[in-house]
Amino acid sequence: MLNVCFSDSEQGMLLEAFPHEAVGRGFGNLAYGGIEGRRFLKERRRWMREVYARWFGKDALKQWRSECAGFRAVIETARREGEVRLWYGSTPFVKCGAYHLIAALQEVDCRIYVVEMPQELGTRELTWDKSWGELAPSELAACLSLQRELDRRERAAFTEEWRRLAEENAALRVNLGPEKRLTSVPADYLDGEILKKAPTEGEFRIVTLIGEAIGGCPHHMHAVFVYYRIEEMIAKGIFKVVGKNKSEPLWMRWIRRVDAD
Repeated sequence: MLNVCFSDSEQGMLLEAFPHEAVGRGFGNLAYGGIEGRRFLKERRRWMREVYARWFGKDALKQWRSECAGFRAVIETARREGEVRLWYGSTPFVKCGAYHLIAALQEVDCRIYVVEMPQELGTRELTWDKSWGELAPSELAACLSLQRELDRRERAAFTEEWRRLAEENAALRVNLGPEKRLTSVPADYLDGEILKKAPTEGEFRIVTLIGEAIGGCPHHMHAVFVYYRIEEMIAKGIFKVVGKNKSEPLWMRWIRRVDAD
C-alpha cells in the first residue's frame, strides 16, 4: 500500500511508522498561490519562483521539480497497484493537497482509502489543526485502525471542492465558518493576525515574528508564507528594516513597526 501525505514532516514520520510500506507525497503548498486548472503547473512554478525563492533561494525550483516528480509517482503507483492510502486532516495545506490528488485520481481506476486525523488519541486530545507530522510513529500506527475507503459520492464531492477552489483561483485558502470549509481569500487576509504578534515597541528579528505568528494563528500558516507577507508589509511601510547584515539570511534582519516610531 502506498501511503500519501502532504509535507516533509509527515513523510518522515510515516516512513518511521511503516518502514515496510512506500510513502509518497502530493503537492503540499496548495493553500497558497494560484491553482487555476488550465494553468496549474505554470501558476505553481511561478509561486515557487516568486515566493518560495525568497526563503529557499535557488533551491526553490529544485523543490518544485521534486514535488512534480513525487506527484507523478503517486499517480503512476495508484494506476499500477490499484489503491492508495491518504493521511487526511483539517489543515488547509492537507485539505488542498488531498482535494487536488483525489480530483486527479478521478480518471484512474483505483481505490482510495483515507485515515482521518482523530480529535482524540487514547487519553490525549488533539487540536483540530494538528499535523500528522507532530504525532509519534506509534500513534500513527495506532491510527491505521481508522482507515476507511472513500465511496464514489465522497470522491465526487472532494473533486467538486477542488474545482470550485481552482475556479476561484485566490492567492490564499483558509478554513472559515463553523464547518471550517476551505474558503478563498486575498493574500493579505492574515496580515492582521501577523501584525498582532509584532511587538508594539522596539526592534525584533523577522524570524522571531514568524515563530510567534505560526504559533499563535489558528490558520496553520507556513513559515514561507508568513515571511512573504512580512516582506510585503515592509514594502508597504508597515514595518521598517532597522539593521542590515549581509552575512545573515534576510529573515534574520531586525525590523520595527512604523507606528512605534
